[in-house]
Amino acid sequence: MNKLVEKIALNLDSTGNFKLGIGQAYQAIFNNANDAIFICDISTLEFLDINQQACNLYGYTREEMLQLSINDLASGEPPYTQIEAIQRIEKTVTTGEPQNFEWLFKRKTGQLFWGEINIKSTVIGNRNCLLVTVRDINQRKQIEEALRQSEAQFRQQAQQLQQANKELKQAQSKLIQAEKMSSLAQLIAGIAHEINNPLSFIHCNLSLTRQYIQNLFDLLKVYEQHLPSSVLEIETEIEAVDLDFLSEDFPKLLDSMQRGTERIVQIVNSLQNFSPLSQLPKEPVNVHECLDNTLLLLQHRLMPKNEEWAIQVSKEYGNLPLVKCCANSLIQVFKHILNNAIDVLENSGDRDLSSVDSGKTTDTPQIEICTKTVNQNWVQIRIADNGSGICDSLKERLFDPFFTTKPVGQGTGLGLSVSYQIIVEKHGGQLQCNSVLGQGAEFLISLPIR
Repeated sequence: MNKLVEKIALNLDSTGNFKLGIGQAYQAIFNNANDAIFICDISTLEFLDINQQACNLYGYTREEMLQLSINDLASGEPPYTQIEAIQRIEKTVTTGEPQNFEWLFKRKTGQLFWGEINIKSTVIGNRNCLLVTVRDINQRKQIEEALRQSEAQFRQQAQQLQQANKELKQAQSKLIQAEKMSSLAQLIAGIAHEINNPLSFIHCNLSLTRQYIQNLFDLLKVYEQHLPSSVLEIETEIEAVDLDFLSEDFPKLLDSMQRGTERIVQIVNSLQNFSPLSQLPKEPVNVHECLDNTLLLLQHRLMPKNEEWAIQVSKEYGNLPLVKCCANSLIQVFKHILNNAIDVLENSGDRDLSSVDSGKTTDTPQIEICTKTVNQNWVQIRIADNGSGICDSLKERLFDPFFTTKPVGQGTGLGLSVSYQIIVEKHGGQLQCNSVLGQGAEFLISLPIR
């Protein structure tokens, strides 16, 4: 089309009229073109000639159009101003290269529309001119805008779908965890009941046993006072049983049994506290007791494996107020984090480890638990290990449901996601992980005091 328009321009004489002979043909093409065609003076930018489509497109009569310049047709809204239009035209004049771009125009009625404009410099007779064609692309722009809106809508729907999928996964993880915890609760309740029955007999009868044995020893002393020289058979039996050692050691044996039963009571109480069946509303809780109960539950995993390998657990407790929370949920979070730390340390093998507090190389696996108050309204619990650490790509997915780095069958991928829900959603707190690969990991738990 542009080449045809150029031929039309070359067949105009110096007055702007078509040359004789071929004028009628080119005049018909010029006036019946689908694009608006303008021939402008390169200096004044005034129109020398226009076709009928230009009048139709802009809503002016031919006489009105010939009184205007190309600048008068710009919308005036940045960046589609007269200054911008002049800069485009000057580029065509100085470089001699055609310019093709989209522009926002204004009709006589003030209505704005989009046009694709092509500007080329040419010479008609002895006169330097600009050959300008404008194609109405308003409908195309409307379609493009509709497509953009549709794309934005689809993108929003995709995000909503992704969010719904995430929420579905979280709900699924909650259902799975609830089912697991329900089964665990029934198992714990049964075990606690079965342990408590015989334990209560042992624990309660120990004090009576101590009293009865003491009575017997006291009776023996009375016999010794009144029968200083007993028969030979009795003397032989006293030496055989080592009565002096027995009277000294038996109370110690009872003390050991007492401590053992008390420890069993603590373990059973910790299990019952961990059980979801014992869930209670939020109440003031001693965070340090929750940590100690969790360590008691995990004592079997913290026991030395041999003389050379044992996890060193250090505690640095601050002066914490009671925190309004659910104790069994908090124990559950501590248990997940500490279990993961123990797993990492057990898998560290014989490699050199960095100390939790100093960063120096050590061969001792360490777990450090620190607590402190922050801004008088929050408490912070820090659980750190000197294991292998976590790379950035894994940290981003650490709290995602079903994400685990453990081998198949050794991890569900629910522990940390459930912990995140307990701390963030249930208690309005914060849970974050700081780690550098090869330098261990630390989990920071922040809880509001009230």
